[in-house]
Amino acid sequence: MRTHLRLPHPSGVQAARREMRATSVMRAVKNVGQIDKKSIYCQNKKMSSKLSSEAMHARRAKILDAARWCFLNFGFSRSSLGDIAQRAGISRTLLYQNFKDKEDLFLQVFDDWMLSRLPLAQQAVQAPGSARERLFAYCQRVLLEPWSEMEAAPMAGEFLEVCQSLNPEVERRHRECRLACLEQIFGDTEVALVFQHAQGGMIEDKPSLDVLEHRIRILVDRFTADRT
Repeated sequence: MRTHLRLPHPSGVQAARREMRATSVMRAVKNVGQIDKKSIYCQNKKMSSKLSSEAMHARRAKILDAARWCFLNFGFSRSSLGDIAQRAGISRTLLYQNFKDKEDLFLQVFDDWMLSRLPLAQQAVQAPGSARERLFAYCQRVLLEPWSEMEAAPMAGEFLEVCQSLNPEVERRHRECRLACLEQIFGDTEVALVFQHAQGGMIEDKPSLDVLEHRIRILVDRFTADRT
């Protein structure tokens, strides 16, 4: 008996060849993707290592400025990390490399913008001059200068409230440091507390900077009338 060999149908051969080519292409694409990812990672690592401490500080300051603007104008809940990254001119990936999340970024903004003013306030209360002059200089550092940026911002009123809700410890530390500065001027904790409360109520109606300065001068004059 003759044995007849069955040859594969031409269409089946073509299909097998197409499958082999597709498999080869997929492997090549996968390898290229891995190479590209590795190359990009190496490039990013080299770029990061090349950044000087000054450049890193400048980039962080740029992010904090962008975030502060967004928080003051959009509010905390409506500010997205995408908005902040876009305003800072960076990618969201780079933003996440510097800050854990939006809450962390907000607290960093508060710390950079508000707490960093406390050493200047300390210098103001320890500087030569009368109690009136030192008290007004203190108010300039902790209230007038920040308000110059906050007065036109639609969501400025919630800034301190958000900080207190996210991390009461940070807000408490800020309040206690301000109170310590006032105690150096008045020499009396109760008087310092009264002044601090009175000062805090001055921005509830979102006054203009000129109006706020006028209010502070009145308050300072009243509290230092019998002091040198």
